[in-house]
Amino acid sequence: MTETFMWLLSDKLSLVTLMLACILLLLCLVLITRFDPIAFRKITVSPRARAFSFAVTAFAIGAVAIVLLVAHLAVHDARTPTVEKQRIENVIPQPNAQTAFEWCTEKSNASCLPKTCNEHHLTIVIVGAEWCGPCQKFEKHTLTDPAVKARLESGNYGGVKVDLDTNRAFANKYRVQAVPTIIFLTQDCEELGRSVGGKNADDFLQLLDTVDEKAKKK
Repeated sequence: MTETFMWLLSDKLSLVTLMLACILLLLCLVLITRFDPIAFRKITVSPRARAFSFAVTAFAIGAVAIVLLVAHLAVHDARTPTVEKQRIENVIPQPNAQTAFEWCTEKSNASCLPKTCNEHHLTIVIVGAEWCGPCQKFEKHTLTDPAVKARLESGNYGGVKVDLDTNRAFANKYRVQAVPTIIFLTQDCEELGRSVGGKNADDFLQLLDTVDEKAKKK
């Protein structure tokens, strides 16, 4: 009740409507105490007729005031959600459009890497092999760690996986000599840094921090 009254006072149109209702009710009180509202003269009719006249007048004026308030409240409630939504959108930053992080597999035709590099400020390339134990451990534990997944999804990162045995061309081009090898590429697919060997979640996140700082200086 108090909150409703406060926002009524804070809105100019609501305040005007409330003032108009008060004036109408005050006019009703004046008419009842001084005039016969039907004949518009000093009261000379019987008390019963006078009471009936006053009751009709009070009901009519009160009804008008209530209708004005209800109508305005309906209009105010209809527009408030839109106004509030716009205010909230202006205050709260919108989430980054790039929220999903997906790995793509680089085949021998090199269809995945150029597109991924072009669409992201930093592309993470994981070179591994099925027979590589540290590769499988890195895949199952580090890349699935909640903190790592949240970091990859919060930034503009691209992810590419390369199988050493099925894509020797990539290994030769980027001089991969051991697995797992983690290579970081810019949007032009130029190497920004690399790390050889498996990483736990904390080490991988620290590696990302280092490469991100290096990318900002380019």
